[in-house]
Amino acid sequence: MAEARVSTKWSPSDRTAGSALFGILFLVYWITSSLTFIGTDEWFLFDTAESFARRGSVMRNMTADLDWPGHTYVEPVLPLLSVPLIVLADRVPEIGVAHTVLVFNMLVTAATGTLLFLYVRRLDYGRVVAIALALLFGLTTIAWPYSKNYFREPIAGFVLLLAAYGLLRWRQAMRRSDVWPHYWLLMATASAAVSVLAKESGAIGVPILVL
Repeated sequence: MAEARVSTKWSPSDRTAGSALFGILFLVYWITSSLTFIGTDEWFLFDTAESFARRGSVMRNMTADLDWPGHTYVEPVLPLLSVPLIVLADRVPEIGVAHTVLVFNMLVTAATGTLLFLYVRRLDYGRVVAIALALLFGLTTIAWPYSKNYFREPIAGFVLLLAAYGLLRWRQAMRRSDVWPHYWLLMATASAAVSVLAKESGAIGVPILVL
């Protein structure tokens, strides 16, 4: 009977709550941001993103002397998704490139909290419960510290959760005998693949989702 109550469309209240959640989380992350790199992994990732954006190259520039000749060997998803931010920073002289790139994980972590809200609502829990869980994730877990830096974990976690969400929607669509339920399975499969390309340890999470 619980499955029958699951709506195929989001109510205006859900859309408003999801948008508000994203805005609140992003605002908190922005206010508390450090806008500094704290580790060499961030340097390599930023250097890779800068090389992709400005030269279309896999050869790093600023950190090449650390392991000459400086081929890029980090997972490509985070640097590639950061390219638009670098292009934006290059076109707006008043903003710094590194500072602009460091906004990326704030956006991703806020989006992850919003996606968690959608996931919980799709499980047919109440809106208040879904909001509370999203805020607990965003403001009481390690997700908040990770939003301040340029590591791979936020984007890897987002796409892995997106894969889980796709699998949930696929199962529900199959039970409702939707016309094209496998759209969600395709989305889940693509998201799982991207999670591995975002961080290799994502390969550990994919079998768990399959189970």
